[in-house]
Formats: sequence, structure tokens, C-alpha cells
Amino acid sequence: MARDGFVDTDAQLSRILGVTKPAIRKAERRGRITREPDGTWDVLAVVEDWRRHTHPMLQRHGRGEFRPWLDAAVPLTGSVWNELLRRTKAAAVSRRPTPARPAAR
Repeated sequence: MARDGFVDTDAQLSRILGVTKPAIRKAERRGRITREPDGTWDVLAVVEDWRRHTHPMLQRHGRGEFRPWLDAAVPLTGSVWNELLRRTKAAAVSRRPTPARPAAR
């Protein structure tokens, strides 16, 4: 579940960023991104780290969706941040358990 820009799993983070789970694991293994001490991901910190540690020419442009939050050459304008936050909230919603319905009488 996300709380103020934090997510629990690699799968959630990969959906938010628009990259694969192996890309998340590889970046973590190489020290390009780091988890919080409690094991969660701070999405905004990951984006900043990703932009700082990944050369723009190594990003896979033209393969699927546009991911301006990962490209250090693209300024982080309000609309870019808003889309990133929207994706973070959407990832959290997909993990929330569905409330049980009361039994029919």
C-alpha cells in the first residue's frame, strides 16, 4: 500500500516508473536506487536517484510509454510530477483489499 509516495513492492515501483521489475532489481543491486530502512520504496527519492545515476542515452526511448520522470534532460515540471503522483496513487489502489460485502439475507 502506498503512503505519501511510498510503495511496498518492486512490482508497484516498476508500474509507477514504467520499467520492468528486473530493471528495478538491477538498479538496486548496482546501488543506483535504494530502499528505505523499513524495506519500502520512496518513489520520489527513487526518481531523483534514477535521474542522477542513469545516463539519458541509456534510456530505452521509443519502446512503449513516454516516461519523462526518468529522463534527466526533461525538467520536472508540475505536469510531470502530477502524472508521477497519479501513477503512485493508482498503484496503491490496485493493492488495497476489496471490502467484504455483507451476506444477503
